[in-house]
Amino acid sequence: MVAKRVTITVPSDLHKKMEKWKNKLNFSKVFQEAITREIEKKELFIKGLEESRSMLDVWNNSDLSTPQGQFRAGKDMGFIYARTAPYPEVKQYEQYVKNWDKQEKDELEKFYYDLDAFSILSNLGLFRKGKTFKLGEKIPVGDQDIPLTSAFDFGFMGGIMDYLREQIEEVRINVLVLERLKEMRQAKNEKEKAKITRSYIPKFLGEKSAKRNSGERKEEKK
Repeated sequence: MVAKRVTITVPSDLHKKMEKWKNKLNFSKVFQEAITREIEKKELFIKGLEESRSMLDVWNNSDLSTPQGQFRAGKDMGFIYARTAPYPEVKQYEQYVKNWDKQEKDELEKFYYDLDAFSILSNLGLFRKGKTFKLGEKIPVGDQDIPLTSAFDFGFMGGIMDYLREQIEEVRINVLVLERLKEMRQAKNEKEKAKITRSYIPKFLGEKSAKRNSGERKEEKK
């Protein structure tokens, strides 16, 4: 495999830290692994968009006998639901994206009841009708009496969150690209362009990375 040389721009604070560790870390390898992970995530997302599998296909070809199998099936079905449902129906769940990683009980239950996954899946003929279930309660499936656990619920909600996160991030990046392009066109010289480019680095990195870098700068000043 022929290696290609590329130039990567990093913030000055990060560059200072890199100088301290340049003899102990292979930054080329670190960057390669990070980029590989991000590309794989995007490829999986695109693959999910392009796949023609339906929720029923996933259901019929999943192993629901274990919590792991239920979680995986739930996540795949949640992703497909978010991709295929009417946009307004899915957009209403964006409010849960920000705090999803915290897994707070009250927030999870509110999301669960707002979503009403049981009704969504009942319409596919997967569950027995005529009874409501609480988050985490075991639900009998069809005539098989296989109980679904909270693993499936969390997987289904997680699949929706994965889809919405990618959509939100894509919109955010596109907006930043347009804003940066507009500022670059108005720049008077190369110095101004370089300043604009530096100012957009933390914006493209995202809120979490920006906060982390800010915290690191505060630590260095102490």
